[in-house]
Amino acid sequence: MTEQMPAPKVDVTKLAEKDEHATIKYGPLDDKGNPTKSKEVTFRDPGYGVLMQIRSKQNVGDNERDFGEMANLINENVIVHPRYAFADLNKSVSKKDESKVVTLDGRKGKKVQILMKFPGYREAINLVTDIRGANGADMSLGVLNALDQDVFRHADKPDNPLDIQFWGDNGGGVQAISEALTYFTEVMDREGYLTIFGKAVTFLQPLY
Repeated sequence: MTEQMPAPKVDVTKLAEKDEHATIKYGPLDDKGNPTKSKEVTFRDPGYGVLMQIRSKQNVGDNERDFGEMANLINENVIVHPRYAFADLNKSVSKKDESKVVTLDGRKGKKVQILMKFPGYREAINLVTDIRGANGADMSLGVLNALDQDVFRHADKPDNPLDIQFWGDNGGGVQAISEALTYFTEVMDREGYLTIFGKAVTFLQPLY
């Protein structure tokens, strides 16, 4: 007698019944203020267990969040079209977007130039969301220290990271944080990922 394969625990034929299809608009705005690009996207209910795992990343203790891992779980379980993975997203970053030089308004009218390097999607998402702690506390110093280590470099010495002494001498640290967050947002939404991730988070809210 031929042994039969056991029936799957989940009826995969019914998974699509939980899908939501949407046209997501993103990109530069036209003269009327409307985004000029769009993508067809499919979101899926990941099941309550995974849903609660995703929710838990909004507060992982010690006033910290892990939106990078939250995005990773959403990539794997919620956004089913198009498919995303951080490794592929990082490879898709153009040479132009890998770094950016900005001029800051330093102390006493001094102009300060720094180089910013894109740290990868996971870390960029965490840095964008870490400016406020899970309880709303100002986390600017922690974010600045992380940016100094992984993102900010001397414009004339691109292998040399910045440090708190640099900001003490020159000023402009708060503006540098703002410039970095804008830079990350632009890179991550170049092909609409950041907008799609945000819509996925909104899609999940009524399911908790």
